[in-house]
Parts: sequence; C-alpha cells; structure tokens
Amino acid sequence: MRITKSLVRQNRLGEISKGVYRDNSFNNKGLLLRLSVRGKLTYVVHGSIAKKDQKAQYYTVGNASEVSLEDARRIAVKFKGYMADGKKPSLEHKKDTKKFTLQLFFDEYLSARGVKSTSNRNGLQQDTINKYLKHFNRLTDKFKTRDALKITRGDIKKSTTELQ
Repeated sequence: MRITKSLVRQNRLGEISKGVYRDNSFNNKGLLLRLSVRGKLTYVVHGSIAKKDQKAQYYTVGNASEVSLEDARRIAVKFKGYMADGKKPSLEHKKDTKKFTLQLFFDEYLSARGVKSTSNRNGLQQDTINKYLKHFNRLTDKFKTRDALKITRGDIKKSTTELQ
C-alpha cells in the first residue's frame, strides 16, 4: 500500500484501523505509518544496520501531526543511508539537526523584523536595534553559542552573577 496524504488525513477523521501501514513507493522501502491504539500516527523506518549482527529494528522518524509525508519520506531515505553506512539513524539524525543558538535566534529576529521605514511599518526603530545589540553583546560568547533550548533558569542566574 502506498501511504498518501489522504490516508494520514483519514486517521484524523477516525476512519482507519489500528495497525502498521507500509509505504511501497519506489524509493521509500521501509517507511511505515504506525497507528497506535490511542489513535496516534507515527512515521517509522524499519531496517537493520549494515556491518553489525543486529536484527531489524524500528526507528522513529516523527509524529504524523508534526512531520509532513514528504519530509518523512526524505528522512526515511536518509535513515536508510545511515543504516547502509553502519550507523544508527537516530544518533546521526540528532547530529545533523542544526543547533538552535541564541546568536542564531537573535540574527534571525533582527533580519526578519528589519529597520522601520515607510515600506516596513512593522520594523524596529534603529535605537531599539542598538539597545538590543548592546544588551546582547553583554552576554559571553559561550552563552551565545549554547543550545538555546537547553538553557535553564539556573544557567541564566549563573551568567548574570558572573557579569556583576
């Protein structure tokens, strides 16, 4: 059976039954759509890692509500490549995902908002940008390049006491 967007959409309406659906499209052998008892759809890849004497395993690609079918197919091809190279897909995928740093967020925010002008009414005033830059530059380089999603309240307290 070929997994389609309509099959994924049917689950949201409760029309498909619990089980595993295999995608038989040409270049996605091994991509499965798993439907749990509670109705959660998950994309998984089934296969074994080359160069290791292991049984075939399931590796989670992502939740169907968060990952599109096209992205799941693309990731499945990547996972199959990792397995062919003798690498564990879940670990390699984590390495490939870009680290979300404060520096990246700050640069992205400033470029998205831009400077206020007649053509960009939602932009930031230049003095506001300068103020943001002043405060951001007070942070240590180590703090700017850390993974922003792993920064805790304790880390912030610790860094502010170091600045004083």
